Amino acid sequence: MIDSVAGGRVEIVISEIYGPFLRICDCADVARLEGLISRRYYIPFWTEKKTRAGDVDIVEYYFGRAADPRKLQEILDSVD
Repeated sequence: MIDSVAGGRVEIVISEIYGPFLRICDCADVARLEGLISRRYYIPFWTEKKTRAGDVDIVEYYFGRAADPRKLQEILDSVD
């Protein structure tokens, strides 16, 4: 999956505290991502909204320590 605002590949990152998570710009990509992970794959998650320089809102999706980061990345990579 490509972040349409940042132009880069959306990648899973590992937090020592929360496990795998990703960051994506708050735009149409958010609705597409949520449709994929919650309605198609039924993956539980929680979000935090943050603001970066330039007033770009970033949404972080956390999946919990039990989630498999490789499988999550495979799901993201399958999105055109």
